[in-house]
Amino acid sequence: LLVVDEETAFACLATVVERVLQGHFADDMAMSLVDGSVLRGLLSAKDPQLMRHLEEMQVAPSLVTAQWLLTCFVASAMPLSALLRVWDCLFLEGDAALPFLLRLCAALFLSRRDELLAAHDPGEVYLLLMQSGASVGSAVPL
Repeated sequence: LLVVDEETAFACLATVVERVLQGHFADDMAMSLVDGSVLRGLLSAKDPQLMRHLEEMQVAPSLVTAQWLLTCFVASAMPLSALLRVWDCLFLEGDAALPFLLRLCAALFLSRRDELLAAHDPGEVYLLLMQSGASVGSAVPL
């Protein structure tokens, strides 16, 4: 996307809005609620202890992941090289892009597992999650 013309960049944006994140930009954001439920299930399956801790802290993962998804992870504090790799994968995955993005959300949660479990304040948990992309190393060049 850094080197394409405006028409191609717009076509990519339209693909993300109309196909990958279909329903996420609607007035009711219903698909964001569905994604939140799917992510809770995924986190519960991968790390029940972490999910229980988040529930006990009354932390709604969807408050963070909705922002990540709606901004295609720009709001995740991820280094640019890693972010561009995520975008490459997003377009490469095609119809499987949303499951890929939800797995990435889960991976970002799990990458901060120890810190999240040690947190005793919901504000601290949200701060850790909003900064979780920064802990992602730069992507290795192809």
